[in-house]
Amino acid sequence: YWLAEGCINMGLKGKWKYSKGNIYYAYRVSFHFNSNETDYIIDVNNLMLKYFGVSGFPGRKKFKGNSKDICFKSRKAYEFFDQHFSKLSYNKTLPKNMVNWKNSLTSELIRGFWRGDGCYSDINKSFSIDSTSFILIEQIRRILLKHNIISSFHATKKEKRCKNQILNGKFINAKHDIYNIS
Repeated sequence: YWLAEGCINMGLKGKWKYSKGNIYYAYRVSFHFNSNETDYIIDVNNLMLKYFGVSGFPGRKKFKGNSKDICFKSRKAYEFFDQHFSKLSYNKTLPKNMVNWKNSLTSELIRGFWRGDGCYSDINKSFSIDSTSFILIEQIRRILLKHNIISSFHATKKEKRCKNQILNGKFINAKHDIYNIS
């Protein structure tokens, strides 16, 4: 789920609670889902509890529509995701040796990524996954090859994405290219 839905944040804890000159940070890991994806939200909560010993709580950010986020206060989880997968969607990568892991381990990784950033087309009878990280998409392609799945690659430049689209009264401007495998 992390590859598609996860993000990390670090911010100052309430500085008014601490003596002058001391700075303390709050570390948070968040996952953003559609509100209908309750099974995935429960699964993420169980995984974070199992591996990091923390339970999630609803995020404070108010999203319009059907978005729902779940947050976890954990420096250990923050550092794990930051060190191994990086932050910001366009910088996300897998650890170098993960591409060579056993298929039984990487299949769960692909499943979680596809659940968040993947889709199925009834018209083409095909599956696809999108990301703004070129390196991540190439790593996923290599893993799929190990699973005997041959995928095609397509890139859309940011200038061609979201032209003249308005969402909630605001113009949408893409900041990054998008990469697709199907």
